[in-house]
Amino acid sequence: MLEPEKMDIQKLKQMLHESNHENVHAAITALAQMRDEKTLSGMVDLLRSEQPQIRSYAVEIISRTGSFSLAHVQPLLNDNDPDIRKIAVEILRNIRLPVVEDILVQAMFNDDVNVSVAAVEALGGIGSYKAIPHLIEALEKEPWVKCAALKSLGEIASIKNRIKTESPGKENDNIHNSKEAVNIENSGKTESIRNQADSDSLKNRIEAASNAALDAVLKINPDNEDNVVLFCAIQSLEKMKRVRSIDFLVRILEKNQPPLFIPLVAAFASILQHADEKSIELAKEKIPPEKLIALLQNKNRTILNHTVQLLGLFRNKSAVNVLAALFSEANEHLFDTLEEAFLRIAPDDMSPLLTILDNPESSLSIKLTIVQLVGKLQDTEYLPVMLPYLEKEDDELRVAVLDNIEKLLYLHNCQYKDTSCVHKGKSAQVDKEASVSFYDEESLNVLYGLKKDPSSQ
Repeated sequence: MLEPEKMDIQKLKQMLHESNHENVHAAITALAQMRDEKTLSGMVDLLRSEQPQIRSYAVEIISRTGSFSLAHVQPLLNDNDPDIRKIAVEILRNIRLPVVEDILVQAMFNDDVNVSVAAVEALGGIGSYKAIPHLIEALEKEPWVKCAALKSLGEIASIKNRIKTESPGKENDNIHNSKEAVNIENSGKTESIRNQADSDSLKNRIEAASNAALDAVLKINPDNEDNVVLFCAIQSLEKMKRVRSIDFLVRILEKNQPPLFIPLVAAFASILQHADEKSIELAKEKIPPEKLIALLQNKNRTILNHTVQLLGLFRNKSAVNVLAALFSEANEHLFDTLEEAFLRIAPDDMSPLLTILDNPESSLSIKLTIVQLVGKLQDTEYLPVMLPYLEKEDDELRVAVLDNIEKLLYLHNCQYKDTSCVHKGKSAQVDKEASVSFYDEESLNVLYGLKKDPSSQ
């Protein structure tokens, strides 16, 4: 391990050019620990190196010195070279201290658009709710800055960031302290109550700022913006996950712009995934089902996955046929989402799924998926349609069907056993693998009637 106080800065700078990664790492660590005027000035000089890798090392070293570097980094925001200004913003973002937020706010209004965009994105990366009013102001700037502001507003106002509160800082310590105060014996209730009050106050301020961010995005007029800005607005709302964004997103959907379909369905699905049933029903009334069903013809995996998810959330029975058609080897990545959709829809007509079982071209894995899905629907009305598949030649498929019959009967406390087997010719392998009770057809018919009146014998 290198001892910084015994190393010459020039020697360490030379080591940054070596091909040996261990030596480079050791030099970076040593330089970052030195934190003196001479070292920091030397690292700032390296930011102008013609070698991208050396510039990257310099950024890492300066960033790791934290607040010690601010006096050297802040003046770089006024450098004649816009690339240096942008690098300065990157370093400030890496430092992630509350003190850099005001500096980054000033950089938002730099005369170079790339520097402004970098500063706006840095504020979003830091995640401080205090930046929200300034980011809202940036929505009035040119499209690229507006897009960056939308992205950052989404990051800061998202549920994830509101739960985490904000990045390291004094106020964040209040929440940490409020949790620890109740665990310290004999520390006194007054301190605990005070810290809890600080925590509640912070949460309220964050909630108010988050609502302001949402309101600002929803004030955008979709008819007056190009697709790039709308794309960023949709992604921002997806991160916020607020149900009252639905009307705004529907307005964009009505513009019928194919490039926006992917972010739109992703936003709808993300927002409604954890919404209550009332909110889902309201959204269902506003999102035309025919538009969603039409999207199932799209080959994009993301669109398909989110569209299937939405149709399931809406319990759209008119989509059963097209959803069933998606059960193919090429769509194996959709099987889990399709299953969730069918479990919510609980279709009355099983023929679309049975068609897959009857199709000789359907693979065994797909047939097993369908059989397992029917079993998970947990409705004994499906028992009669399962019986014919006990006559299939594939042992594994018959075992799956028998397993479903057993589970469905058990679900309704049907204990009427028969020693005869429904399928007399099943192989020894099935006998061994299917450790279930077999029922004859007559017994099963009696059991179907018990579904209406389980108490009768």
